[in-house]
Amino acid sequence: MIQILLCGCGGRMGRAVTEAAAESCGRFGVIAGIDVSAPAAASAFPVYAAPAEFPGKADMIVDFSHHSA
Repeated sequence: MIQILLCGCGGRMGRAVTEAAAESCGRFGVIAGIDVSAPAAASAFPVYAAPAEFPGKADMIVDFSHHSA
């Protein structure tokens, strides 16, 4: 499985990437998200406010954060 760190996980595209990964038959998985305003409790993966807070390793970073972030 390719492990994804998803920046902007609380937005429309972040939710679409999360859904697509869930439907990928195990080829992709979102292991953590980065979003300053996304509620962590509403997610199936841990959500951090900044990339530096993520303690693990990911195979890929997908960034759909706002340009001001």
